[in-house]
Amino acid sequence: KLSAYEIVVAEANTLANTLILNAKTALDTSLKDAQSLDSTNFTANSYAALKTVMDESSLLAQSTTSTLDQLSQELLKLDGVKKALINISGLKAIVDQSSPYGKDSYTTRSYTAYETSLNEAKKVLENGASTVEDITKAQSALSAAAASLVKKADFSKLNETVQEASEVLESDKDMLEEESYNNFKKELDDCNLVLSNDESTQAKVDETLAHLNAYCLLYTSPSPR
Repeated sequence: KLSAYEIVVAEANTLANTLILNAKTALDTSLKDAQSLDSTNFTANSYAALKTVMDESSLLAQSTTSTLDQLSQELLKLDGVKKALINISGLKAIVDQSSPYGKDSYTTRSYTAYETSLNEAKKVLENGASTVEDITKAQSALSAAAASLVKKADFSKLNETVQEASEVLESDKDMLEEESYNNFKKELDDCNLVLSNDESTQAKVDETLAHLNAYCLLYTSPSPR
């Protein structure tokens, strides 16, 4: 028969072993959760800190001499570094979406602004020490720049009409009065200014084309000649 003291000690040891087992289970569960995380979704420094603690936790969870206090402290430490991870997946997604934005499809000014924000975002992603503020700022700037991209106008019809009108003007040059020639040439010069301006909007191009067509119609009618 066991003495009362021995019974108490046995029960205490059983309880202690149960608590240690539970602590190891909790630490192992937290460790598996950490191991399931994709390292590429976090800044290099914040994930490196997690990896260091993960290695410590793994050794402690497997040790037969780990105390309840050690396990409890390690669990808090592991959960702490997981919460401190700096997620870059959102910024990465926006950067990865940059490929459809072809440089030749947008005005120089809007694409230059976008490209600047894109390069800054890439630097933030490559910097293992980037902060949450850095990530948020870069993501907001890149999103705004993408939303501000301006599609280049379709100059093809205007350019074609200008070429045709220029050929007509040149062929009829000797038959025109000086004033008529100069007026027609000025009209074409104005059109060429629109064509040479990368920032010309589609509305401006359409307006210029309509004006040129109207001018050509007047030119080819008997009255102005």
